[in-house]
Amino acid sequence: MKVDGLGVVLAIILLPIILVTTYYVQLQVKTIATENSYNTKLLNATYDAMSAFEINTANEELSSVADSMRSIVLASNNVFLNSLATNLGVSNASRENLRPYIPAVLYTMYDGYYIYAPTEIPIVAEHEETINNGENVTETKGYRYYGEEEDSIEDSQIEGADKAIYGDILYKSKSGGGKPYTINKDNADTKTDYVLKSYVQYSAQYNNNNNPSKPIDITINYTLDNYLNIVGTIGDVYYTKTGYLINPELVTTAKAKVNDNEIDLKNYNEDQAKNKILGVKTNAEESTTNAASEAWVKLDNVEIKASWSIIEGVIKGFSYDNIKTISEAETCLKRAYDEEGKNVDDIRTLEYEIQKYKAIAYYTSSAIFSNWVYENLKDLTYDNIKDQTMIDNYTSYQSTTGEKDFYYDFHNDAVKGRKIFDDTDPEQTTSNFNTHKMEVIKNSIKYNLNLSISAYCKMNNSYDFSMPILLDEEWDKILQNISIVAFMQGLDCGLNIYNNYEMVSSTNNELTVTPSEIYYVPKGKFNDEETNYHRIDCPELVENDENDDYISFKSKEVKYDKIYASNRYQYDHKNLACYKCINTDNYYTESLFFNKNATSYYQKINSLMKTSTSTRADSKAKKRAGYIAIAKERQNIYKTNALPVSEGYKIYENIINGNPTTIQLKELKELQITLKVNNNNNNNLETAKIKVFDNNNNEIKDIRGKQTTAQTVSVDVSNWNGTQVTISGEDNFNSFSIQSIKAIYK
Repeated sequence: MKVDGLGVVLAIILLPIILVTTYYVQLQVKTIATENSYNTKLLNATYDAMSAFEINTANEELSSVADSMRSIVLASNNVFLNSLATNLGVSNASRENLRPYIPAVLYTMYDGYYIYAPTEIPIVAEHEETINNGENVTETKGYRYYGEEEDSIEDSQIEGADKAIYGDILYKSKSGGGKPYTINKDNADTKTDYVLKSYVQYSAQYNNNNNPSKPIDITINYTLDNYLNIVGTIGDVYYTKTGYLINPELVTTAKAKVNDNEIDLKNYNEDQAKNKILGVKTNAEESTTNAASEAWVKLDNVEIKASWSIIEGVIKGFSYDNIKTISEAETCLKRAYDEEGKNVDDIRTLEYEIQKYKAIAYYTSSAIFSNWVYENLKDLTYDNIKDQTMIDNYTSYQSTTGEKDFYYDFHNDAVKGRKIFDDTDPEQTTSNFNTHKMEVIKNSIKYNLNLSISAYCKMNNSYDFSMPILLDEEWDKILQNISIVAFMQGLDCGLNIYNNYEMVSSTNNELTVTPSEIYYVPKGKFNDEETNYHRIDCPELVENDENDDYISFKSKEVKYDKIYASNRYQYDHKNLACYKCINTDNYYTESLFFNKNATSYYQKINSLMKTSTSTRADSKAKKRAGYIAIAKERQNIYKTNALPVSEGYKIYENIINGNPTTIQLKELKELQITLKVNNNNNNNLETAKIKVFDNNNNEIKDIRGKQTTAQTVSVDVSNWNGTQVTISGEDNFNSFSIQSIKAIYK
């Protein structure tokens, strides 16, 4: 074949291949560009949702956070949908068309999470009703079962009418059911709707029967930091305990002066100790409430000491009267910032003393709580976790790439018998407690998110979407900060169908404390317009003496000013931002907070103090400032899952009338004795007498009745560490009985 002919043949063969290949490459480039465009738009919408969340929490009164959190998340989700619609060139009015492409949106909070996802809901039978109130207004209302009343639906049309209760909601029956209405949700026709599902707490139930004399059956609610709620029985005592878990050896001394008496705060339970420091009534019999005149703790080789006389001197100088508690002093501080003519140095002094009181309360209550945990739950192990449904039934799930992602099995041989509360610092990232907590939270999120996305796939048969596998570094962010993870799929990208997610975390909100986002200024320069604020590990934050004092505040206080009254702000920081601190790459290699090799916050602070550079003195001032900052911020944040009291109790009933009764007790906080008159004679509780003795026969309380009906008398035994009490009566003891005794434990 001639060369010319061969060229023609090759051209005929190769030209279509080249054209097809070129077209395919162009499609691939277009597909990648489209995917990147969708990634950017999804990320921007997620950022907008997080910004809305931060702004709303910054301007929310803490006392109502628990009630309004759901509405804040819904508002954030609305911003996400609006922003995504705008970014994709769809009007907000048509944003509903985007919902089918959103399998789920995950909102991880401080102590739990929400999932926004589609679900099948029963269709309520509705009817239109015209109401004439000057105008004809048509309203759509849901039908209810009214029986024989006029305008009700006939029973012959209602499935289950014979079992209906007056006022039951009526649903549309599934097609072919024979009757158009039903009271049974399971037999109701359904529709797909997007809802914010119920709040799920980071919790796990444990059952330890290894020690028959002291079995454990408790539920622990975890948080993103070390705050815990523990509810359940240990032995025969029912506990509701709440507090921060720290290394109890961190706090070597915790004392206070109350009514001129120096007391060891570790002799009390966490509630009592904290109340004595801050000035809150510890029982109903107290007639006055006062903060401790002095309070101090020693941590490692650092002491934090606060004095009420300093606060009182400033308050009197401001002409504020009858201030007795730290909470009232904080109110005065807000007023002082707002009113003209207040001495700036006095305001700084008041701010600093209040911060120290809060820090002392935190360390004292946390040490007491931690000692209780390590004493009572020291034998609790990974495999004592009770609910294994998610592991037994869902060992793994399919990812978008075809890989398998596995749930953590707490019963596997590698961790079986491993103690949750070991002897290491619980705030270390490698501690048994921290590792276990993270796996509990991850399992819960994976399980419920996978269920939501599986339900989405069943409702949307056009495309089989599986839950993606989140990277380890993404889990690290989710488990440390409030985060939003938005999933999107189904959009046409050319050669592929879009399937991805974006995640945004928050360090500027009202609900969490991020140590790296706390700023410091010297006390004498707080709110000085010519002084910069710094992170504690910033080389620009230089200390001159180990007795230097620093005032700290969270970064969100300079990012979002919280409004607490009309045209007034709770935060009004005038210090300037340090360029190196807001651009951490300037000293990234030196920064301990962004160094993955560092572990707990306290170890980071200790390491910082031991750094031998010219700008970082090895002294106590910064270390004390760091300890105060994290403590007072954790003390300040509002806990939506906080329990009203932290204590345990056991109730003794059927007490023998008229005879002395002895009860074996340990670590007793209080006794509540309920007395009841036995007859209607002249004998009554006013003339009867009852005494409570300790195990050395020392009288604890002399009780006389004050009325003729049943009454409950409280016996404060917080300073007594005996093993038993004896209740006996004198005078008309036989005329009444001890109905019950409630022993309240520390």
